[in-house]
Amino acid sequence: MQGQRFIGSLEEFISNAEKDGAQIINQDERFMTMRMTLNQIDARITEEVVLLIDKKMNRLAGTRIYNSKDELLLSTLFGYGPPENPFLTAIKQESKELLPSGKEVAVESYTRIENINFKINI
Repeated sequence: MQGQRFIGSLEEFISNAEKDGAQIINQDERFMTMRMTLNQIDARITEEVVLLIDKKMNRLAGTRIYNSKDELLLSTLFGYGPPENPFLTAIKQESKELLPSGKEVAVESYTRIENINFKINI
């Protein structure tokens, strides 16, 4: 529910992604932006993703997915609670949708997550 939490360490995630062809676009003390193809997940996927990583929180802060023509398909931002309870609390998505009429529209959705409980039966 919080996107990809960086297993092990962020440095390991970055190193492995760079070995697989990801490109570091920008990096400062807190945030890093990297671009990679999604075919690393599934060879049939041709889209590319730009990840905004919050290095301080070790969390994915946002994503943008682009098609093979470099057109933005989907933009997602993730919101987290305060440091003492840093769980996913909000998701904002923006996408372009094609209506049956053939007209393209921008769709924006905002999801607020509160008082969520999980039961795991193993």
